[in-house]
Amino acid sequence: MKRQCVVAGTVAVLMLVVCFAVPTVQAQTVNCAGATAWVPNISVTVNELVTFNNLEYKTLQAHTTLAGWEPPNVPSLFTLVGTCGSATPTATVKPTPTPTATVKPTPTPTATVKPTPTPTATVKPTPTPTATATPTATPTATPNSGCWTAWVSTTVYLGGAQVSYNGQNYQAAFYTQGNNPATSSGPTGSGQPWLPEGACGIATPTPTATPTATQHTDYRVQVYTIATPEVPSAQNWTIQYQFTVPPMPTSPTFNYQDGTVYQWGDIDFDAYGSSGSYPLSAYSISQIVPQLILGNALDGNDANYVPSWTPQSSWGIQAQYYWYNPTTSTSYAQNGSIVKVKAGDIITTTIAYTQSNGTIVATIADNNIPGSAGASTITISRPFPNDPSLFTSWSDFFSKAAAKSQTSYVISQPSVDVETYDLDNTTFCGLLPFTLEEISIPGITQTPSAFGLQQLNGFSCTQQTVNYTF
Repeated sequence: MKRQCVVAGTVAVLMLVVCFAVPTVQAQTVNCAGATAWVPNISVTVNELVTFNNLEYKTLQAHTTLAGWEPPNVPSLFTLVGTCGSATPTATVKPTPTPTATVKPTPTPTATVKPTPTPTATVKPTPTPTATATPTATPTATPNSGCWTAWVSTTVYLGGAQVSYNGQNYQAAFYTQGNNPATSSGPTGSGQPWLPEGACGIATPTPTATPTATQHTDYRVQVYTIATPEVPSAQNWTIQYQFTVPPMPTSPTFNYQDGTVYQWGDIDFDAYGSSGSYPLSAYSISQIVPQLILGNALDGNDANYVPSWTPQSSWGIQAQYYWYNPTTSTSYAQNGSIVKVKAGDIITTTIAYTQSNGTIVATIADNNIPGSAGASTITISRPFPNDPSLFTSWSDFFSKAAAKSQTSYVISQPSVDVETYDLDNTTFCGLLPFTLEEISIPGITQTPSAFGLQQLNGFSCTQQTVNYTF
C-alpha cells in the first residue's frame, strides 16, 4: 500500500504503496534520555522509543530497521512523540554486527519506500548480554557495476522503482512513464517524478551474512497496469477487483500481535498530492483501499479520522480510505466495519464514482456470505473529509485535477497488492500465489499481458507469486 510504509508508496506502492498510518502527535518537548538511537539494521519492538534528528518517535510495529525507512519517512512504523529537550540526552545506541567488509550504502527513497533487497541480519542484544551471536560477513565481489536496471521510456514505473540512466541511479517518487530521469529529477518535494540517488559504476564489495536467527522483514507483491489508466473526470466510473483469500499462516514464527498482512485492490490520486507533479493540497497520499487484513492492522478511526490499530487473529475484510499530510506528519483514515472471512473465499472489491452527487462508494464483500452481512462499505463524500474547505465533493476535485494536469481524465494509480510487515520469507511465501479472478479498470483490457508485476525487498519463493484466472 502507499501507506508509508510505505510502501507504506509501496510504495505504494509499499502504498502503501505502503504503507500505513500514524496517529496525530503534538510536537511537544520531551526528555529523550534512554531512548534508542535509530540506525539501520536493528530490531525494534512495539512502543519502543527511538530518536532521529533530535526528535523522539514511538514504534508502532515491530520490525528490523532499514536504510531509507527513517522514522519521518514511514508513518506506518513510527509516530512522532516530540522534540528532544535542550539538554542533549544520551541515547541508547544498539550495536550492530561489525562486518569485515565495507557495506554498500542504500539510497534513501521517499515515503513510498522500496526496501533494500538484501538487508543485513543483526542480533539485538539483551540488557545484560552474555555471548551475543554475530553474523559472519565474507566480502564478495559485486557481480555488476552498481547501477540499477536501465531506464526504458515506454515502461510504467511506480513509486519506489529504481533505475539508472547515463551512469546515475534514480528512484521513482510516484507513477511515471516517459519522463527522462536526467531532465525530470529533483529532491523530495520538488514535484519531479525521479529522485537522484547518485552516480553508479564503481563496484564495491558486498558482505554475505549468515544470520543466527530467523529474519523478519517487510515484503510486497504489486500488480499494476502497463498502459496509463484513464479514469473519467466528468462521468460515472467503476473499478472492480476479485481475489481469493489465502491460507492462514502456519509458520511458528508468525505472531498476529506483531506481524501484519494487507491484501487489496485500490486506486490512489497521489499525482495531485503535495509530492506529485500536479499538487492540489498539502496531502501527499489519497488512497481508496478496501482490503483483506490479518495481524496488527490499521482497522479503526475516531470522529476526527485519527486511525487506530487492533491485532486481528483471523482474516477480515474492511473498506478504507487513507490520506496523509507530510507537513504535520499526520495520518487519517475512514474505515468501514470488519467482516470475518476464511481461506478460499472469493472477495470482490468495488470502487464506484457517481458524477451526479460527487461521491465515491467503496465496498469489499465476501461472495460466500450472502447480503449485507458479508460486505463492508463506506461512502466518501469528498477527498480529505477532515478538511472540507479544500473540495466540496469528488466532482469538484476531479474537475480541478483534470484542469491542473490538462487532461480529459484523472491521473490515478490503481493496483492490487499483497503487503506484509514483520514476516519472514517462509511465512510470506505461504500467502502466495496471489490468485486474481478479476481486474476491471476503465480503459484497460482485462488480460494478463496488460499488467506488470513488482516484487519488493528480495523475497524468494519456489512457487509463482501471482495466478491470473481471467
